[in-house]
Amino acid sequence: MQSAKAHTDLAKYRVLSPKCGLRVSPLQLGAMSIGDAWADQLGSTTKEKCFELLDAFYEAGGNMIDTSNNYQDEQSEKWIGEWMAARKNRDSMVIATKYTTDYRTHEVGKNKAPNAVGSHKRNMFLSLRDSLAKLQTDWVDILYVHWWDWTTSIEEIMDGLDILVKQGKVLYLGISDTPAWVVAAANTYATAHGKTPFVIYQGRWNVMRRDLEREVLPMARQFGLAIAPWDVLGGGKFKTKEQIEQRQREDGGTLRRMFGGPGTISPDEEAYSAALEKVAGEVGAPSLQAVALAYVLAKAPYVFPIVGGRKVSHLQDNIKALSIRLSPEQIKYLEGVRPFDLGFPTNFLGTDVGQNFFISSAADLEEGTGPPVGKGIEQTTSDLEVDGVSVVNPAAPQVPVSRSPSWLDKTRRFARSPIGLYLVIGIPMTAWWCVGMALQKDKDFPLIHTLVWLGVMWRLAAWIRPLRAFVSTLADRVSSKLVRPGRHILSRRWCLALGVLVTLCVLATGTFVPKDNDRGTRGQRALSGLGLFVILGGLTLTSKNFKMINWQAVVVGTLAQCCLGLFVLKSSVGYDIFKFIVDMAIKLLGSSSEGVIFLTDAEVAKLPWFLIGVAPPIIFFVAFVQLLSHWGVTQWLVKKFAAIFFSTMRVSGAEAVVAAASPFLGQGESVLLIRPYLPLLTAAEVHQVMASGFSTVAGSVFYAYVSMGIDGTAILSSCIMSIPASLVVSKLRYPETDEPLTAGKLEIPEEAVEDKAHNALDAFSKGAWLGLRIAGMILAGLLCMLSLLALLNSLLGWWGEYINIKDPLLSVQLIMGYVFFPVAALLGLQKDEIQPIAQLIGTKVVANEFVAYNLMMQDPAFSGLTERSKLIGTYALCGFGNLGALGIQIGILTQLAPSSSKRVTEVAVSALVAGIMATLTIQGNSDPVIQIPAAPTIP
Repeated sequence: MQSAKAHTDLAKYRVLSPKCGLRVSPLQLGAMSIGDAWADQLGSTTKEKCFELLDAFYEAGGNMIDTSNNYQDEQSEKWIGEWMAARKNRDSMVIATKYTTDYRTHEVGKNKAPNAVGSHKRNMFLSLRDSLAKLQTDWVDILYVHWWDWTTSIEEIMDGLDILVKQGKVLYLGISDTPAWVVAAANTYATAHGKTPFVIYQGRWNVMRRDLEREVLPMARQFGLAIAPWDVLGGGKFKTKEQIEQRQREDGGTLRRMFGGPGTISPDEEAYSAALEKVAGEVGAPSLQAVALAYVLAKAPYVFPIVGGRKVSHLQDNIKALSIRLSPEQIKYLEGVRPFDLGFPTNFLGTDVGQNFFISSAADLEEGTGPPVGKGIEQTTSDLEVDGVSVVNPAAPQVPVSRSPSWLDKTRRFARSPIGLYLVIGIPMTAWWCVGMALQKDKDFPLIHTLVWLGVMWRLAAWIRPLRAFVSTLADRVSSKLVRPGRHILSRRWCLALGVLVTLCVLATGTFVPKDNDRGTRGQRALSGLGLFVILGGLTLTSKNFKMINWQAVVVGTLAQCCLGLFVLKSSVGYDIFKFIVDMAIKLLGSSSEGVIFLTDAEVAKLPWFLIGVAPPIIFFVAFVQLLSHWGVTQWLVKKFAAIFFSTMRVSGAEAVVAAASPFLGQGESVLLIRPYLPLLTAAEVHQVMASGFSTVAGSVFYAYVSMGIDGTAILSSCIMSIPASLVVSKLRYPETDEPLTAGKLEIPEEAVEDKAHNALDAFSKGAWLGLRIAGMILAGLLCMLSLLALLNSLLGWWGEYINIKDPLLSVQLIMGYVFFPVAALLGLQKDEIQPIAQLIGTKVVANEFVAYNLMMQDPAFSGLTERSKLIGTYALCGFGNLGALGIQIGILTQLAPSSSKRVTEVAVSALVAGIMATLTIQGNSDPVIQIPAAPTIP
């Protein structure tokens, strides 16, 4: 079938640039004249006339409009937004806007909005937010940096713009009125760091002002940028004598000039106007302005001039320029009106190998036989000419000579292919599993080994595109048949109500179905469940903004905790899986003892000292995690966990990543995964990030707890349950009221080059040094905290003896026991065990969880606790929610994001309370399904 012919030349769409497949009209409509606030500079108009101009452009096939945040004191964007809303044609338009220029002073006054100007992230975010509102759209197709402000770093600009692109609010990036070296450096930085580069450059260019041809055009060719020239018509100064006289009569004897200078025609402008008029007569152009447009279109590919004006007739004349073809002689005639020097080194080396003396002195080469301009841009000699007219073709770096891949290259390529991975990994794993099944046929089914084999094979299968596409299609069909119809049947409110009902049923089943036994009575379990609802109810009543609570996060998160508790503590499959993970973790961390033996002696490694048994595993674990991070394993694992809660609880990407990473990496290291986003986090996101760190412990200290005799399965399950728990509590206590930058986008930014390890060995070495610092900080903190606690207890005991408080002596633990008695009373404990557990919770908050666990397992005062109470205590103490951690988190976040220090300090205490409450809700969700397992032992 033959395609329909375009009704005008404006409807013959072109690909924007070699790096951007966007289809746009060959001319852009400049919207600086859309509005009436700048009537003194640009002439008066009305909204009706502006809409007529926009209609004419759209009906002729034009689809690209160029505006800015400040044009006409913000009227330009507002009127364009109103026009698109009225015509319902937003999806047909390509909207480009800009930030950097001040757009608020006209309204609030000078010195009232100092951050509403410049290219920094704050102005970038605020300007785009306001532009989207004015344009009445969810995204802009192109966002320009309006001009180089000489103060904002290239890194800050490109990192911020990349966030906006990945968030989906901006599709492509452009830059305007900026030195070529800045654009080159910016795109080089973006490419090297996996960020979004610029695809279009906007600058001043016309037949009289050809400065763009010195550096910008060669740079644009090298990086595959389109060119959007403004002032192509010389600011309205390219006119015939009759047009000048008529305009002067209309404007009171002068011509308007937006950028200052005399309001008269200069000698150069007169000369170029005469030349353009002569060529217009030769080609039959409707106006000399059409020839001026034809000139820049002939000079280089991927050129999309911006045309403005206020009259539809002017627009129609400009469209006719698209059919004009200038001869080489005509272009040379126009360029010969005034001399133009490309400057050094171009005038020294020439623009082609044929003009280079150093090459031509050795051999005769034809002009135009230079190498392709820019990697990835296919250029030929004909590409460097338009209708026989030579365009700018600067010397470019030689393209590396291709060579045939060696056998080693082929081997590496094959090993990394899906088939190679199956041969190298899949077949040995399958053979291992099959042989094991045959040898153990008379024993119990090897569940863990089977799951390991299935996990490896599933991961390998994900790399096969046809199979991945099949699974994706199957999942989409299942979703369309089962999930999506349910959404239409049940409203969101009914879905939430159903989720609450399911959660209550799960809790009631775990509470009342099991009979009374040594693991607890129904009354104790019911009291623990009541405590859960008291905590959630208290957080709701004290919420910062009750109306903005994300109830989906609350319901889904609470249900997730219940289901995790059932899976881990009530199902044999779940318990076996988690016990296997705990056993493997103990073996992994226990292997550090070999290093201790090498450095000291075998007998030293057996000493029951905290210094010997805890510090080495921490150092080794941190180094191991850094190695996995270098290979991308940690990021992959965290992202998979985060994706579950991101998609089900409707939290921002930054919140999901930190919540999922905190149990593995800890409260300090987890925020490094979102370091580029830290300055842009909302107050609610900062609250959530801190609460996630307070609600759990880190994998690096897991071995330390197990070495004390703490149940490793309980620690591990508590850590996993802390992910939804921290999200639930934080969303109740401090709901989101702003629009996060990472809303709807789950991403772990790439590590900065300066922080990146050169190879795996370097990553492991840096991790060892980091682990040594973390272990030292923990040991020093414990030493000082225990010493301080002993001092306080000594002073309190002396003070209490004077007023006859002797049995027991007055101490910090005793005071905390009374302070936290109401909290412990809601944990479902026996009456005589409420006070001791309350003391432990108080000690954990005032000192830390190490001290509390040590008291629970070693202090004779707590030796009488039942196994159930110790397990409840294990869950209730499993978090970094203490005053020392509060200082650590404030220090880390304010150091990483100094501009957010006010937000951090404002929400820090609330986040600490939320983290402590989240840990207690984990216990509340776990108690109905608690069983007393045998604690894993350290080999």
